[in-house]
Amino acid sequence: MTEVLFRKPDVEEMGRQGYYGVDMHFHSVYSHDGWIRSRDVVKLMHKHNTGVAVADHNSITGAEKVYRNKKGALVIPAIEVTVRKGAHVLVYFYGLRELQNFYKKEIQPNLPVMLPYALKLSLEELLERTEDYNCVVCAPHPFGPFSPCLEHTTITSSILRRIRAVEVINGYNLHKDNLKALDWALKHKKAMTGGTDGHTIFEFAKVLTFAESASIEGFMKAVLKKKVKIIGKEDPFVEKAMATCFKQGMYLTRSLFNQTLIPLAVSAACNQARFTYNKATHKANKRNI
Repeated sequence: MTEVLFRKPDVEEMGRQGYYGVDMHFHSVYSHDGWIRSRDVVKLMHKHNTGVAVADHNSITGAEKVYRNKKGALVIPAIEVTVRKGAHVLVYFYGLRELQNFYKKEIQPNLPVMLPYALKLSLEELLERTEDYNCVVCAPHPFGPFSPCLEHTTITSSILRRIRAVEVINGYNLHKDNLKALDWALKHKKAMTGGTDGHTIFEFAKVLTFAESASIEGFMKAVLKKKVKIIGKEDPFVEKAMATCFKQGMYLTRSLFNQTLIPLAVSAACNQARFTYNKATHKANKRNI
């Protein structure tokens, strides 16, 4: 039975018990609202002795780069897909090639031209296509005021059948909404995961899914068999508010200028914004210690 604990994860203690932790929902700069470079994600994994699933919005570039430079750490190939009416879906794969094939055949052809965020596919259409791949579909932040989620979606029997896991601790979410997700997962007898939904270095590894395996196959098997421990806490409200402002600003900026002739100027502005946000978040964290 999956254990869910709302507290700061102790990676060293869990390691002594034979468990390996993975932040199963993290973003890189290749998400339109992401801030952190792929090489910094690799550094964070080794600093915290954890694995990661880089799940960028409708993009796999960050996942590819982190996977290829993992240096022995566990990296689960993943993507967070945004479908036509806004719902988010996490899809985990057992190998990088499978993720690449899925992206090339199912995601890339269905991206809009100017705003590469929501696909042309509906939730039901996307989930139907995942059945052709060796993957695990997970519902991230199924309840919450900050993100499009399943709470605002009509859940048909076919959708429910194809969702194999539910994210029950999302670091960016409110505690009450994570509790709703936990209740929903228990009610429908779903496997469970946890991740920070982090977009900055200071969020990494605050929510971890632990299993007695450091391989993709073994780890995902433990998730599906409900033999994992999910440990973590939600971000403080002030950090959530700051992250929301900067994420939306980043998304709007990149969406507007993604295909213009001035990407370098935009990149410079984004880097400065990233530095400002990270510095402010660091100060907030020090006050909370």
